[in-house]
Amino acid sequence: YIDRGPDSRKVMALVQAENPAGFAKVHLRGNHEAMLLEFLENPVQGSGWLHSGGDSVLREYGIAAPSEFSPAENLAHAARRLASAMLPGELKFLQNLNPCYRSGGYLFVHAGIRPDTPLESQSEQDMIWIRKPFLTYEKDFGVIVVHGHTICNAVEIKSNRIGIDTGAHATGKLTCLILEQNNRWLLQTGSESPAACALA
Repeated sequence: YIDRGPDSRKVMALVQAENPAGFAKVHLRGNHEAMLLEFLENPVQGSGWLHSGGDSVLREYGIAAPSEFSPAENLAHAARRLASAMLPGELKFLQNLNPCYRSGGYLFVHAGIRPDTPLESQSEQDMIWIRKPFLTYEKDFGVIVVHGHTICNAVEIKSNRIGIDTGAHATGKLTCLILEQNNRWLLQTGSESPAACALA
């Protein structure tokens, strides 16, 4: 939700807005949200967030962004200012994000899961950061994993996973996967293809 565009605060406000009638929302934690929280808790250890988009978030809050290589006191000062500038609802939203969500035969996570590890034993670190061991695994996970994190030119549909990160911050193409009983649909913005299409 944050640091991959100029309006992180507006995005957080939008996704926290009241649910449309008949809908519930589940918000998942991604690596960028985790990096922001780490920066607030330990600015020196979490300073890598600054070159991953954190600098733009600080500027949104009216804070001059230090370099990730700045002295510890400068990083700590920026972290304190950010914590003070954030609305209580914004910080609470980021702290309460879910690592995953399961519905029917689908598991929704930010990045993926560790192969050959029971679902109940998955680590949050893997769910928000994993790439290759997950992306190259071809066996059944026991669920179909719906994920983002790894940008692809087009939606990736495998027998065990569906990757829907089409890099909206860089491409303008935001992808939404709709699952209705046995049907799958895509909605996309910024795409030269039709805005909605059915998936096999």
